[in-house]
Amino acid sequence: MPIGARLARRQRRRGPRPAPGRPVRRAGAFARDAGFAAHAWPADRRIAALTGQPFSEAYRSEVLAARGGRVDSGPATLALTVIHLTAPDRELEALSAIQAARYVGGRDIADPAILAVILEENDFAPAAARLRAPDAALHEAATARMAAGPHGRGARGDDPARLARGAGPLGRRRWGRR
Repeated sequence: MPIGARLARRQRRRGPRPAPGRPVRRAGAFARDAGFAAHAWPADRRIAALTGQPFSEAYRSEVLAARGGRVDSGPATLALTVIHLTAPDRELEALSAIQAARYVGGRDIADPAILAVILEENDFAPAAARLRAPDAALHEAATARMAAGPHGRGARGDDPARLARGAGPLGRRRWGRR
């Protein structure tokens, strides 16, 4: 089960928690290549063994092995910002859908058009429409979220799942149990 889905279930059970974070666009977004794939897949397998987060062969062949794609969380940042603005109580659900689309479905979430389709498929049609035609206000909101970081203390280059569960830059949890 994707981490986002587990967090949403936990949130329903325990009540509200700090607002989920968002992926931070690293200044060094880069093209995927064979070296990246060779590094990422073993790391992903270790993550799967430790957390239960699924990483499919579709992800390995369609995302990691695809040449010409980019490692860039900027589009996912924008997508989660749209969700935050249009359906804030469903942000973890959206994160889970985005994670499942990438890590299980093998879809390239660095492509805003693919993210818009994922949002539509998961009943986020208003958010998908806004993602397809982002305006200055949306970009400003995304920039403000990145600058604030997961708890208003500034972004530190965290990955989406860590930020969504309230962990800091080194993965230390800031709420809940281990």
